[in-house]
Amino acid sequence: MSEVKTHVMAGVLAVLAWFLLFSAGVTIDSAPYRNVLAPSSAPAVRSESGVLPAPIAEGLASVVKKPTRGFAFLAVMALFTPLNVALLTMVAGFVGGCASRLGYAQTHGGRVTSEPHEEPDASTRFRTENPMASMMRSFLVYLAFIAGVFITTNEPFANPTPDQYVRLAGLLSFVGFLVGYDPTKFQDILSLKPVRKTEGRS
Repeated sequence: MSEVKTHVMAGVLAVLAWFLLFSAGVTIDSAPYRNVLAPSSAPAVRSESGVLPAPIAEGLASVVKKPTRGFAFLAVMALFTPLNVALLTMVAGFVGGCASRLGYAQTHGGRVTSEPHEEPDASTRFRTENPMASMMRSFLVYLAFIAGVFITTNEPFANPTPDQYVRLAGLLSFVGFLVGYDPTKFQDILSLKPVRKTEGRS
């Protein structure tokens, strides 16, 4: 299988993984799984009138089967907002890396790497790198965001709403894709420079 086909398949699978993670993050609450991992005992069962009596709560807890700690840990990794968004950002960066390589191959006769005798510029180096490198670079976007968020507030993910989640996931995924595709394009956007045109060869 050629490298181009490999990157097409990898990019398509990454896009499907992004939609799967996004759908799970916006629809499934991670709180029940985080409660399983909590060091304290099971949280009190609440009704509309308040906390249920202890015997009833214990009876319900014995009837309802709890997920195992291992499964709960994996669920938290995939569903808890800060972790879910980190995965989305990295997957978006990987998709950007695949897209940049495919775009380079389309304009350079199917090659996904630069000629050995050429001294590639910064943009070419980014567009011909391994998509895994693009994914790692997009992780820096998430780290920068987390650092900034925790400077401004102590509990940024205490009670996120679906609307807040969609905005956050969309923004970081967009920036992660741009950084994974070609960071020089992102620099052009920040500096309001016109987009440079790349001359292709057959």
